[in-house]
Amino acid sequence: MKKKATTDLFRDYYCLYAQKRLDQSTIDLTDLAFRRFVDFAGDVDIDSISLDDCELYLSYLVDVGCAKRTANNYVKAVGRVFNWAVEHGRIESNPFERVGFFKIPQKPAKVYTVSELQSLLVAASGDEVMQAYIWLGINTLRKGEVMNLTRADIDFENDVIKIQPKYRTAGTWDWQPKNRKLRYVPMISVVKKILLDRIKDLPAYQPYVNLSPRRYGYMLARMDELTERQKKKPFQNFDRNFRRLRSRVFVDGDYHQLRRTGLTMMLEEGEAPHVVQVIAGHSNIKTTQRYIGWKDSYLSGALGSINRAVSSVG
Repeated sequence: MKKKATTDLFRDYYCLYAQKRLDQSTIDLTDLAFRRFVDFAGDVDIDSISLDDCELYLSYLVDVGCAKRTANNYVKAVGRVFNWAVEHGRIESNPFERVGFFKIPQKPAKVYTVSELQSLLVAASGDEVMQAYIWLGINTLRKGEVMNLTRADIDFENDVIKIQPKYRTAGTWDWQPKNRKLRYVPMISVVKKILLDRIKDLPAYQPYVNLSPRRYGYMLARMDELTERQKKKPFQNFDRNFRRLRSRVFVDGDYHQLRRTGLTMMLEEGEAPHVVQVIAGHSNIKTTQRYIGWKDSYLSGALGSINRAVSSVG
């Protein structure tokens, strides 16, 4: 019988499933996890891999310097490919199914304080683009979602931002949100005003509301040459600019911490966790529960709760 090599399995998984269904960061993680598995076990026949091999691989990852959380993620990534192989008749069972993972202590989500948010906003005064990015982060958008936000995504009448895939057209590049899921985010009042002002100042032909006309022109002229990284994060210098902003006011953290802060505000104002889960786009309610700071009562409406929560910031 012909050997079914580990590298062949990943190639099939990538060609037949991953490149069409998964975001690039997930593909990159799985690719790295598989390469490390081959470093550990060799390019062996997938039918020969046992549960012992899988658990030894988990220990090997820690031995070569991976954090336990990272090791868990690598093994889970490889396990998902083997699960795909079972579903498609490549193997009879998944040896990764019963792996005993490292127990990781749950840490509370890091968030900005109100005074830190105020410091960031004061430091960004005069920079309309950075102000927009900060507020949209508080409004629970991910960085790539902010950068790829277009006029068509914004429903000003109903105060909703729609996070949706983009497809290649004469004026847009293809882009997929995390998990490739459509979701609706209630738009806080200060964000609504900022976006209206942004759109008013942009050329009528530009769909992207959080890119400068110069940067949009650069992307448009190189549409056929754009890398996945450029399409995912078209504002290439943003991380550097945000880091400099934080250092000026001695605030630790990163951009994603703005999103965590907004989600925590909603939960602390009493919004139901399952509602916040949908708004955040979390696949698992356990992810959302990390942000919970319980109050005695639940308040109605995600839009109202986050508007109340951020009223002390602006």
